[in-house]
Amino acid sequence: MVTTVNILANTLIVSAIHIHTVGRVKKDIGTLVKTARLHAFLQHAHAPTIQNGYYGLESKCDKKCYSGCNVNKCYNNGTCECKANFTGSKCDLCVDGRYGANCSMQCSRGCEGNICNLRDGTCNCIRNYSGVKCEYCIEGHYGKDCLNTCSIGCFENTCSSSDGTCDCKEYYKGDKCDTCVDGKYGAYCLLQCSRGCERSTCSSTEGSCNCHIHYSGGKCENCMTGWYGDNCSKQCSQGCLDNTCSHTDGKCDCKDFYRGDKCDMCVDGMYVEQNPANKTDSVPAGVLTWGVITAVVVLVAAAALTVKRRLSQKVAKCHRTERSTTHQGEESAQTEPYEALNSSRMEESDSRDIYTRLFMTAPTAMTERVNPDCSATNMLNVIEGKAAQSNTYEP
Repeated sequence: MVTTVNILANTLIVSAIHIHTVGRVKKDIGTLVKTARLHAFLQHAHAPTIQNGYYGLESKCDKKCYSGCNVNKCYNNGTCECKANFTGSKCDLCVDGRYGANCSMQCSRGCEGNICNLRDGTCNCIRNYSGVKCEYCIEGHYGKDCLNTCSIGCFENTCSSSDGTCDCKEYYKGDKCDTCVDGKYGAYCLLQCSRGCERSTCSSTEGSCNCHIHYSGGKCENCMTGWYGDNCSKQCSQGCLDNTCSHTDGKCDCKDFYRGDKCDMCVDGMYVEQNPANKTDSVPAGVLTWGVITAVVVLVAAAALTVKRRLSQKVAKCHRTERSTTHQGEESAQTEPYEALNSSRMEESDSRDIYTRLFMTAPTAMTERVNPDCSATNMLNVIEGKAAQSNTYEP
C-alpha cells in the first residue's frame, strides 16, 4: 500500500515539473520570435533606402543596387523589390525562361527545362532541336517542337523551321513541295500518269484519274472492251470472240467461220450478207460505182422496151384495119399481128433477161466481194456456174 502511494506521488511530481518546463519553453520561444521580428523591423527601420541606386553606408555607399530592383531603389543591405522577370533577394537573377541584361529575352523553346544562360541564352537542347541556343529544328523537321517532317520533295531535305516551305526537287511542286507535277505520281513522283488520263493529270499518290474516251480502269490504263491501239482508237474486228482483242495489236480469238490474227476474214467458202444498217458504210467506192452503172443500164433498157411495146401496138392496130379489104389481106392481117406481137414478146423477154442478168449477177458479185460480217453463214453464190474465188474484198 505504501509502495503504491509513493509511486503515485512521484508521478504527480514529474508531471508538475514537465508542465512547468513546457510552459517555460513555449514562453521563451515566443519571446525569441518577437525579438527576431523586432530586430528585423529595427534593421529595416535603420537601413534607409538609397535614392541614387547605391547601398552600403558602412562602405560609403559604394555598392550599386541590382538592375532588377524596382525604381532602382534598394535597402542598405542591397535587398529590394523586383521588377517583372527578375527574382532573388537582391533581384539579381532572371526568372526561368528569361535571359539578358533586363531579363527581357526569351530562352529558346528548344532549351532543356526552359532554362538558359542568363547572359547569352545558350542551353542544352531537347530532341529535334539544334543550335547554340537550340533555336533551330534539326535537318528535315519544322513546326512547333520541331515535330513535323519536311516534305520528301524538299531539295536536300531542308525546309523552313517555321512553316515547312522549301525549294523543290525535280517533278515536285507546291510551297512545301508536297505535290507531283502534272503527269507524275507516286512516292517519289517518278511514275507516269496513264495516257488515258484526261489532260494527262492524275492523283499524285495512287495515279487515279478521269478517263479519255475509249479508256477504262482505275488509272485509265486499259482500252475499253472492243478497242485497241494507240489512244485506243482502233476497233476490234467483228470476228473477235466476245468482242475482245489485245489492247496493243488487236489480235484475238476468233468466232466460228472467221480466221486471221485479228479474225478479220471469213474462212474459205463462207460469207454472210452484210447487216443492212451498216452496208452503206462498208461498201467500197468501186462497188458503189458498178451499182450506179447497172441501175442506169436497167433504166435505159426499160425505157427502150416501153417504146418498142408501143410501136408494136400501133403496127398491130394498122394490120387489123387492113384485114377487112381482101381475104388474102385478111389472112395476111391475121398472121402479121401475131408475128409482130410474138416478136414484141421475144424482145421483151430478151430485155428482161438482160435486166435479170445485170441486176442479179452484179449485186451477187458485189455481195460476194464485200461482205465483212460473218455473224450468220451462207454458201457462196454461184455466178454463171462458176464459184467465186475469194471471200474478202479486193478493191
